[in-house]
Amino acid sequence: MHKILYATDLSERTEAAAQRSVELARRHSAELRAVHVIEADLEEETLRLLFREQGAGAQQATRELEQAGEARMTEQLTAIAGDGAAPSWTVGCRWGRGASEIAAEARDWGADLVAIGAHGRRVVRDLFLGATAERLTHELSAPILVVKRPPRGAYQRVLVAVDGSPRSRRAVEMAARLAPDARLHLLSVHDTTPLERIYGAGEGAAQELQAALQAGREQTAEELSRLVAELPMRDRIAHYEARSGNPATVIDQVAGEADIDLVAMGTRGLSRWQGALLGSVARRVAHESERDLLLTSGEG
Repeated sequence: MHKILYATDLSERTEAAAQRSVELARRHSAELRAVHVIEADLEEETLRLLFREQGAGAQQATRELEQAGEARMTEQLTAIAGDGAAPSWTVGCRWGRGASEIAAEARDWGADLVAIGAHGRRVVRDLFLGATAERLTHELSAPILVVKRPPRGAYQRVLVAVDGSPRSRRAVEMAARLAPDARLHLLSVHDTTPLERIYGAGEGAAQELQAALQAGREQTAEELSRLVAELPMRDRIAHYEARSGNPATVIDQVAGEADIDLVAMGTRGLSRWQGALLGSVARRVAHESERDLLLTSGEG
């Protein structure tokens, strides 16, 4: 991991993301770049016309806004770095729509990871349901780290939710790269919700449901065992298990039991990420978990 992009709106809620970004940059000897997007409701062509009509005054005001943002980011990162070995960092501002400009910055700079901040469930709900985060996850192939709480040091216990797909395999690989000293816990959940709807409460339904659940559990366990056997970082896996239930609920439950500090998940990739976040497991985990969340696509 060579380049970490930290996106900030300059609010207090991004402080934990800044702290984690500095910690990761130090650990990986990576370059760190902080970016702040100054939201511009006007189209670029309109802004150019206004600047031409108003002359240097408008351009000066624009630059002053940028300088203020850059100064705030520099102040924040300097304070976090303290007297320790400071990672190499740069700061910059962009004008435009938040998610689009963050994604453009990540692509232009070649970021290996994009870190964004949130704290608590309410902020995370707003973040993931908002248009900015929705577009960001839709546009990026780079992994996204959602930081929800201040770091207590390096990640030590990482839970990776897997389903046997290439995207979940990439989630394991990315988690291993991001947290090289962490113990990896792999969890595969057999989703019982569809079966419970199918079999309902009719005569004989309970017996049929139990048989279907048992078959599903066995298949899930077999797929997980095959995945673990094929992983090149098998020695990093401290524990793996298959469970049944609602995936998001089970993920949060297991994370609490194992005192997990990072949950990693794969998503469906660029063209289908929007639906993955807003209508499935990742969305619910983002709502319900208090832990940091690493989202990876099947791309790259």
